[in-house]
Amino acid sequence: MSFNPMYCNGKAKIINSRSHKYHHLHDAINLFGKIPKRDAQTKTCIRSGLNFRTINKIRFSFFPLLFLLLAGPSTNARAELSFNGESRFIMADARLTITLANEDKEAALAQVTLDWGDGEEARDLPMALSTPLMRIPARQKATVDVFYLGHGLPEDRESYFLLSALEVPKAPKDPNVLQIALRHRFKLFYRPALQMTPDAARAALTWERQPGNEGHTRVSNPSPYYLTLSDIEAKAPDGRSCGTPIEHLMLSPFSSHVLDTPTCPPEGFHYQVISDAGNPRAYHVALEPGGKSQGSPRS
Repeated sequence: MSFNPMYCNGKAKIINSRSHKYHHLHDAINLFGKIPKRDAQTKTCIRSGLNFRTINKIRFSFFPLLFLLLAGPSTNARAELSFNGESRFIMADARLTITLANEDKEAALAQVTLDWGDGEEARDLPMALSTPLMRIPARQKATVDVFYLGHGLPEDRESYFLLSALEVPKAPKDPNVLQIALRHRFKLFYRPALQMTPDAARAALTWERQPGNEGHTRVSNPSPYYLTLSDIEAKAPDGRSCGTPIEHLMLSPFSSHVLDTPTCPPEGFHYQVISDAGNPRAYHVALEPGGKSQGSPRS
């Protein structure tokens, strides 16, 4: 996992250049001084996610900066905000309350933002936050409300957003301290009243070999829900794995995606579908010749 240097407001930052499979994401931003304001320039710098559990495995490809980090100032990182164990949020009404807990012995400042999940920022966002910037006392909780304005989103399918919470660090007293601010990111789905249930949507997922190319398999989501798949593993006729498992795939409502397994024509797939609670549910599908197949739960 390599990092590339970028610059915002004249201050050097290290931004993760690779996306991550997990549903609870973190942006790691090395800050020399104060956090820049949230403007168009800052958005250009704050882009990808970093799983906090792998932060101790980071290696840098920018060697002069690596030398500076190792030989120069000390590093200070905080990760004291928690979200009641949530990894995603489902908004089934015009209002959703989200709880943030400060587990530190000092007060924390949190900045909460909401964006389109597909990264399209040109469209107006029909959502609002009650308290985008909040101070949370030590060992206490605070809430932020997400409001839907009542129009602007389709009523026949889910809509996908990214909810971000940035822990704003205090200005260091020691000028030689390198601060790391952590941005937590969560998937947020606005879910109108739908005829199909989430369980029925997961069961409706179909798999089909592509005519003329047995190494290609089309997986289709005919439901109005966003379906998140993980650890998709193609299986050969003898049961061995075909190629490298696909770590993450999210299918938007009424969409499909073609999986490429060039090493062997798969007989089926093992995969997981993420539930509303963020838990993986294991499935298996055996591909039927000349038709669509549906998966079943796998123990």
